[in-house]
Amino acid sequence: ISCPLRALDPLRALCTLRALCPLTALRPSRRRVMLSPMPAANKKPARKKAPAPVARRKSVSTRRRQQLIEAKGRQRERDKAAGHAFYRVKLPAPAIEKLKRGMNDPEFVSQLTHLLDQHYPD
Repeated sequence: ISCPLRALDPLRALCTLRALCPLTALRPSRRRVMLSPMPAANKKPARKKAPAPVARRKSVSTRRRQQLIEAKGRQRERDKAAGHAFYRVKLPAPAIEKLKRGMNDPEFVSQLTHLLDQHYPD
């Protein structure tokens, strides 16, 4: 019996045989087949990872922090000299938005002051 696979090179014959009959792959072969090394593909060398960027400082430097503390102190002194003070109020959100807009209007501030003077005299 002639084998049509003999005409093929050994590697193709083995692959074809395994494709045709998977059980033949489990049987040990008596004949050793020398396989030539596969030709190297045109592989490019792996690219190196770019170095990680240097992390910036997330905190404010101590000198800048000191400058901010001093500037805030001067602002508080100016507010105190002008007769202004802070008072935290808890109001519904829509009322707070209106109050914020109104505090930028000098007429609103004067009306609010007048209203407070009427309802709560010294």
